[in-house]
Formats: sequence, structure tokens, C-alpha cells
Amino acid sequence: MADVTSDMPDWLAALRCPMYGDVKLSHAWKASVHIPEILEGFGPRHPPARRWIVIKIDKMAIDLWVARKRQPAFGVQEAKENFASTAKAAKNLFNKLREPQVRHAIVMANAKRQRTKSGPKWLSDMDLGVATPLDEIDLALEFVKEGAEEVFRDPDIYYRVFGRRLADSRKKSLERTLLWEPLFDLMYEFGIEDLSEYQELTKTVGSLHRALGIDSPNTNLLRQVTSLWRKRQLNSAVGFRAS
Repeated sequence: MADVTSDMPDWLAALRCPMYGDVKLSHAWKASVHIPEILEGFGPRHPPARRWIVIKIDKMAIDLWVARKRQPAFGVQEAKENFASTAKAAKNLFNKLREPQVRHAIVMANAKRQRTKSGPKWLSDMDLGVATPLDEIDLALEFVKEGAEEVFRDPDIYYRVFGRRLADSRKKSLERTLLWEPLFDLMYEFGIEDLSEYQELTKTVGSLHRALGIDSPNTNLLRQVTSLWRKRQLNSAVGFRAS
């Protein structure tokens, strides 16, 4: 459930819209009392603007919560090795089942189990005189092999399952990708080019981390990310003027 009680705090009640009602915070917040501290970083804003900011940072909070729940189990090289071995295993089994003698022996063995009623119920219900599931298994193994080989060739497919990109998984933390950079972009949308214009950026980001109940940001890394973000914005502005 969301970290909002029936006694809605004044700052949140102030964001009520006559048309859309109250802002409902997601369950991702652990200490929503710190959200007003985040808003201080945006300076004085009218309620509609503050409402939009809260909606946007709530989306960031949800994205981080989902990503943390669905962390990739494998690193890049480990993922490639895993899918390579999966493809190899599927191919080996497929080739084994294509041997007529092996295929016939498997059918005969299951027919015996069916007659002696020593198999599971699904085997008892199967009409082995008409068809066997081996053809479907052939297709399933080809499906597994082809899919695993494609993931081996393009590991980014694996990371997209978790809403991430391969580049981000190699170089960026979840906090940087899903909180810091989107927060900087949002501040820039509101005309804030100096991210510490209204309060120190470290305080804004620190409040965001506290509100979400996650570890404090690494200040050295935050400075580096901020510097890279500013360079990117500057290059974008130069490119826009040149065009």
C-alpha cells in the first residue's frame, strides 16, 4: 500500500485537482515525509506544477522499485555463457530424438508403462496408436535453440526483459539510470539549468534516496554524473543552434 494515510499531509492535499482529484502516491515510497524536501530543489512553483513534479518522481520511484525486484540474475558474459549452453543442450536433445531407434524405443517404453498403468494420468489418457508428443517436442526444442542462440548474439534482449539496456547494465547503476538522470531532466524541463539553483543538488538527491528508503548517494559519483549530464546538455544546445 502507498505510504499515505487517511490524514493526508498538507503539502499533498495542496496538490488536489478539481478535475482529477488527489495525487495518489505509489507503494514505492518508504518515507514520503521527505518528498517536500525534494520539491525544494525545484524552487517556488504553483500547485499544478508541483503536482506534475510529484507525479513524475513517483514514476521514477515505481521504475526503481520494479527494476530492483527484477534484477538480472546474470552479468553480460555469464548471460552469454548461459544461453550458449542452453542452445547447445536443446540442439543435442533435438539431434538425439531425431534418431529413429531412440524415438521408437521411447514410444515403446511409454506404451509399456501405459499398459501396466505405472505412468502418470496424462500418459494413461494418451492414444499412442494415433500420435505421440515427439513432433511437438521437436518444435519446442527448435524454438528453445533458436531463441537462446538469438539472445547469445544479442544479449541486450535479456536485459530488456528487466526494463534495462545492456549499456546501462555494464556502466550505470539503477539509481543513476532511473533516478538521478530523470530527475536532472525533469529539473531542466522546469528551466533549472543550475541544478543547485534553489538548494544543493546533493540535498535534493539525498532527500529522494531517504524518501525511498535506499542508501545515501555516493557524492563523488553524483558529481561525476552531474558533470557528464551538463556536458550532454551543452552539446545538445550547441547542436540545436547549429541546425
